Amino acid sequence: VYCKADYRGDWITTPNVMPGKVTTSGGFHFNPYQDGILWTLWGEIKVNVLAVGSAIEKAVIKNIEESNERYTQFMKQWLRTQGLEGKE
Repeated sequence: VYCKADYRGDWITTPNVMPGKVTTSGGFHFNPYQDGILWTLWGEIKVNVLAVGSAIEKAVIKNIEESNERYTQFMKQWLRTQGLEGKE
């Protein structure tokens, strides 16, 4: 959910790994910064699996890190469509 007036949004995903047992959520915020935009992203990973929860958390984190470049490119395109484009 994105609030254009506040340049803030929230997100929730259900990973492919153990849906119902693993949840990721968080938010983002855009702020003017120098000649561009500072994009702040935060999140939380919840895993409800005994004994192997930490291994699953590590796998989810790895997946997030690997998809970060694709997500960054998507956000840059989206910022352009919203008139929020800044210098890289």
